[in-house]
Amino acid sequence: MDGHGRRQPLGAGAQLGAGKFLKRIFFYNSLKTFILSLFILWGSVGLGPDEAQYFAWSQHLDIGYYSKPPAISWIIFLGTSLFGKTEFGVRFPSLLLGFCLPFIVFRLSKSAGFEDKVSYLSALIMMLTPFGIAASFLAITDVGMIFFFTLALIPLIDALHKKETPNYLQIGFLIAFGAQFKWTIYFFWPIVLLFLFSHPNLRRNFLKGFFLSLLGLIPSFTWNFKHNFPTLKHVGQQVFNFNDGEKVLYYKGNVLEFIGSQAALFSPLFFAFLILVIFSYLRKKESLSEEKKFFFIVTVLFYGGFLVASFFKKIQGNWIDMVYPMAVISIALVIQERRSYKLFK
Repeated sequence: MDGHGRRQPLGAGAQLGAGKFLKRIFFYNSLKTFILSLFILWGSVGLGPDEAQYFAWSQHLDIGYYSKPPAISWIIFLGTSLFGKTEFGVRFPSLLLGFCLPFIVFRLSKSAGFEDKVSYLSALIMMLTPFGIAASFLAITDVGMIFFFTLALIPLIDALHKKETPNYLQIGFLIAFGAQFKWTIYFFWPIVLLFLFSHPNLRRNFLKGFFLSLLGLIPSFTWNFKHNFPTLKHVGQQVFNFNDGEKVLYYKGNVLEFIGSQAALFSPLFFAFLILVIFSYLRKKESLSEEKKFFFIVTVLFYGGFLVASFFKKIQGNWIDMVYPMAVISIALVIQERRSYKLFK
């Protein structure tokens, strides 16, 4: 490993090390998925309100719905076609996507050139935090969106690490697919813009990827066009507060609730490390590698921005969940820096 915490070029030993960690991830992930499956089958946990709504949608497949894109209903339809109209059938797609997420996070970390231990710890955090468990248990739109968002980050980070041009066509397709779950996936493009002007290699074909990703809006736009745009009205209610017919952008927020929701989603322990990410970046930003800067800057800006917004309006805890894969890698980097873990010995 070099002075920036990046791995050296892979040799046979390094490849064996990565394989060892992947086997551990597979074992722990399989055990977690098995336990969650038993809990769904015999835990008498009924569907939540959102899950029940998505299940109802899956009985009437369409290219769009009142408040969400269509993919959640289609994957629930596939799950219930395989396992019946049961809680397990509804939640099976999330079990599958949640099982894949730690491996994708591991691959994302490796694409940045970080060593195996950091990538392994990142995968463990994604797997075992309350959010990681919920993402493998609940039939919600966030899981599919984060799945494709993280996949789209891999070619971007790989290009940043190798100082090459990203495969924006691949990225555009992945964003378009992820948009079938949740439109917040388009936060991907402001993230790219943060680094576009300081990294010339990221500029070529950027617009091609961006416009290709917009194809993901066609199904929902078509459905809304036929139904007088109810989704836009719903989103407007979420973003703005309406008082006697007048839009009011700034109103009483929920800053303490927002902080509490993030602590709950990460667990208090890893939320404390998330706070250390901010101080670590501010203290060492001049000496950080480009890869570390990417993860730290995005994590700090998104959490800082949403925290400020929560002073003025109600911010839901899951509105920022597209940043979780980058946040868990940032946390793993801070833990590695402090040498405070011994689970690798």
